[in-house]
Amino acid sequence: MTGHQQDHKNNSNINNKNHRRRILRAILFPTIALAINYTRLIHEVSTQHSPISPRHGVPTKSAAASSASASTPAAPTTTNTNANGRTPRRKSTWHERFAASDSDHGTTGFLFFKHIRKAGGTTLRAYFRHVLRYHGHDRTLARITDVSNRTKIPPHSKDFRVYYMEQEFDAMDHQCPALDPRWRDSLRIVSLRHPVERIVSEFFYSGPGRFHPVDRTRLSLNDTEYLDELGRVLDTMLPEWTTINYARRRETRENRTRKDEIQKPFGRYYTDNFQLRALAGCSTPQCLGEIAYNPAERRRNRGQYARLQSHRQTHTPINEACTLHFIDEERMFDLCNKVNRSPECPYGCDAPCFYPTAAWYPEVNATHLRWAKETLREFDVILLMETMDRIDQSAWLSDVLGVPRDASFALGRGGKTRNYGVEKNGVREKTHFYRDLLERLAKDVSDLLHEENALEIQLFEYAVELNRIWTEQWKREVGWMDE
Repeated sequence: MTGHQQDHKNNSNINNKNHRRRILRAILFPTIALAINYTRLIHEVSTQHSPISPRHGVPTKSAAASSASASTPAAPTTTNTNANGRTPRRKSTWHERFAASDSDHGTTGFLFFKHIRKAGGTTLRAYFRHVLRYHGHDRTLARITDVSNRTKIPPHSKDFRVYYMEQEFDAMDHQCPALDPRWRDSLRIVSLRHPVERIVSEFFYSGPGRFHPVDRTRLSLNDTEYLDELGRVLDTMLPEWTTINYARRRETRENRTRKDEIQKPFGRYYTDNFQLRALAGCSTPQCLGEIAYNPAERRRNRGQYARLQSHRQTHTPINEACTLHFIDEERMFDLCNKVNRSPECPYGCDAPCFYPTAAWYPEVNATHLRWAKETLREFDVILLMETMDRIDQSAWLSDVLGVPRDASFALGRGGKTRNYGVEKNGVREKTHFYRDLLERLAKDVSDLLHEENALEIQLFEYAVELNRIWTEQWKREVGWMDE
C-alpha cells in the first residue's frame, strides 16, 4: 500500500468515526436530556410535597420562613421520604397522621378540604361524612338548635377528635403550611376542574344560565330551534355575566349595601382565574390593606390573626362550636365559616388556614401561579372532578383515608349527589362537555374564556400531572394492577 493510499484510508477511518459520534450525539443527548428533565420533575414533586415523617408519622414542618413580602415568598422545602426514599402514598395515611398528632396537646386533628366551587365539592363532602362516621368522628346535628342552644357541643373536648373543616368562600394563604401549626396535624385534600368547564357549569347552576338549562334530549336530536336558542344564551348572556368580575370589583363605601359588603370573589359569581386565586391567597399587611373592610371586619381579622399567634405559642384549645357540623348528607351548619357569624365565634373557625387572607389582585401573574403550585404540593391528595369516580382514584382516596376500597360509599361505586346541572356520560363528556358546546355554538366566547383564564389553565395542567405522578407512585407501592 502506498503512502498516499494509507493516508486516504486513515482519513476515511477518521471521517467514519466522526460520523458515528455525530449519530450518537443526535440520539443519546436528547434522550439523556429528557431523562434529566423527567427526573427533575419527579424530584420537585416528591421533595416539595408535604410529608409523613418516617419516625413519628406526622408531616414535618415546612422550612419556608414566613415572608413579609407579598411578591417574593419563600418556597416550601419540606422533606418527605420514608425509609425507602419515597413519599408514602399508601394505606393508613389517616392513622399515621393522627396517631402522633401533637396539636392541642395531642387531642386535635383536622380533615381539611379545600372546596373549589363546581369541582365535585358536594359529592366529596358527602363522602367525607361517611369517612368520619367510619372512624367514629361524625358530628351531626339532630336539630340546628343543637348549636344555638349549646346543648350538644361542649366548648372543649378532652378526647382526641378529628374535625372536618371545609374552606370554600375564602382564599387559602399560600404560606399557611409554614405559618399555621395546625396544618401539620391535618389530612389535606383538594379537588380541581378544568377552568372553562367550571365557569360554564357555574353559569348554568347559579348564574343566568339556570333559567335556560341544557336540554340533553333536544341537543342530541340537533333540534335547530333549540340550538339557536342555546347559542344565543352562550353567545350573549355568558359573556355579559363574566363582565361583572368579582376579582376586580371595587365600590366606594358610600355606595355599598350590606349585601355588597359580604360578597367575596369565591362565591356564586364570575371570578377570573378562580382556582388559582383560591390557592394563592396572601396574608401580609400589604395584601390585606388593599381590601376596604368595614371597621367590624377589620377588628375580626385582627382578633383572628392574634388567635393564630396564640395557638402557635400556647396551643389554645379548640372551641368545638367554632367548627363545622353536618346537617345531612350534603349540607353543613356552622357558626364560624360564613360572614354572619355567631357572637360565640367572633374570630371565625378554629381550624388551619382560616385566618384573614386576600386574593383580590387586579391581575394575576407568574408569581401568583408559582404560589398556587406551591400550595398544591402541600396537599396529601389532589383530585380532578373529571376522573375522581375512576376505580383507581377511588381506591387511592380510600387508602389514604383508611377506609375499605369496596365500602358502599366509595366514589368508584357511583355514589352521586343532586348538585349537578347536566349528567354526563362517557370520558369525553366528563372532561369536555361545556368546551365542546362552546366550540360548537359560541367559539368567540370559548376563546375569550381561555384567554382570560390562561394562568389558571396552566395551574390545572400542573394539577393533572401531579395527580398522575402521585397516583402512579401509589400504584407501585400497593401493587395496583390496572384493568
